[in-house]
Amino acid sequence: MAKLKHMSRLAAPNTWPIKRKGTKWIAKPTPGANILELSMPLSVCLRELLEVTENRSEVKRLLNAKEVLVNGRNLKDERFSVGIFDVIAFPKSGKNFRLVMNSIGKLNFIEITKEEAKLIVAKVVSKTTLKKAKQQLNMSNGWNILSNEKYKVGDVLFVDVNTRKPIKHIAFANGKLAYVVGGKHPGVFAKIKDTKEIGELKKRKIAIMKNEGETWETDANQLFVIGDKEAEIKLQ
Repeated sequence: MAKLKHMSRLAAPNTWPIKRKGTKWIAKPTPGANILELSMPLSVCLRELLEVTENRSEVKRLLNAKEVLVNGRNLKDERFSVGIFDVIAFPKSGKNFRLVMNSIGKLNFIEITKEEAKLIVAKVVSKTTLKKAKQQLNMSNGWNILSNEKYKVGDVLFVDVNTRKPIKHIAFANGKLAYVVGGKHPGVFAKIKDTKEIGELKKRKIAIMKNEGETWETDANQLFVIGDKEAEIKLQ
């Protein structure tokens, strides 16, 4: 059972800013939409990043008392996978935090306002056509949104946490400002200079990025477009 619910600290992803020595085991997130490198279990977020609890029993007490909201929802699963850009809120204190990535490739939380906590940043990763030609958007955070708008794969939506409806759309396009969540430039804002498709079937998209005179290439899957000249939301 321990092997299913826990992992060795030494085997945890490098993106987790945790102590590698001390106790051998650390919680493993419940399987979900988020990849392991861009997510952390809720209990680890509360104990090791936000430091609002010291042990598992305190985590369970907070969750059972409904003192913690994740993306606007009360959760009791201490291993829930909190993914990149997800929001953890503490109604009693009025504190709100968003999970982001810093410049050394580590996940960390930044404090945000109550208004920004109402917005979830999610990328369209695929689209599905349902009955009666209804379009379902499959988002990077696991949400599915019905919409007839002409959104494309790679576009980013700012979604209302309560209604789960898009309230702002940023298209993936040349000249847009993007936030990098992988590769050799994590946590960096950079402009998309151009894109190209590689592979036998031309299915893998590579973006040519530019930031402060430096140009490099990265997988487009590691990008979240977040504005034109400036970020539309706080990520640092």
